Parts: sequence; structure tokens; C-alpha cells
Amino acid sequence: MALLLIPLAALSFTPKLWMRVSTGNTIDAAIQTKAGYFYGILVHTDGTNNVLVDVYDEDDTSTGTELVQDWLVTTSSTDRTQSLSYDPPIPYEVGLFVDISSAGTLTYDIFFHGSDD
Repeated sequence: MALLLIPLAALSFTPKLWMRVSTGNTIDAAIQTKAGYFYGILVHTDGTNNVLVDVYDEDDTSTGTELVQDWLVTTSSTDRTQSLSYDPPIPYEVGLFVDISSAGTLTYDIFFHGSDD
């Protein structure tokens, strides 16, 4: 009779020691076009206009599974930056697409890593 041992660590999430960052984005964008993990987003506003953010598991449009739905980033002259982060990160299968809506100017940074990075 053989004894089969399976390490418990193999059954749990093991994060990478690093992540990728896509910085300075200003419009809707396909951040990655393959599977991976979404760690979070940092939004820098113009200090006047709020921002509405949706993040999708999709590679080129805002039609996939929503990872972040209708996150309203409020702003003021003294609070222009907000972040959203996940630990453990959210897995995605197709890609990472960000849909941004605002009447003003903004930049955003996305934190992620691909499944084979």
C-alpha cells in the first residue's frame, strides 16, 4: 500500500514576491490580455471632478465579468488620490480592462501580475 502525501501549501494561494504596475493611464484601457491577478488601483483626480471606475475580466472592451463595479472616487482640493486594494488578489481569466468615467482630468495606476509572469 502506497501513501500519498500532498503538501497543504500546494492547495493555497502563493503570491508572487513582486507585481507589475501600469502607471499614468488616462483613458479606458486594456491593461493586460491574458490571465493573471488584480491587486488594486490608485486613482489621481484633478481635485474637482469625481471619477467612476469599473474593472473587467476582459481583454478589449467593458463587457466581461466585473471585478470592480461602479467605484465612485470622490475628490477635493485636499484629497485628490484614492486607492482600492485586494489581499489576496482577484484572479482573472481573459485579461484586465479598465473603464473610467469623469468630466475632468485624471491618471490611474493598476497593480497586477500575469499568471505566467
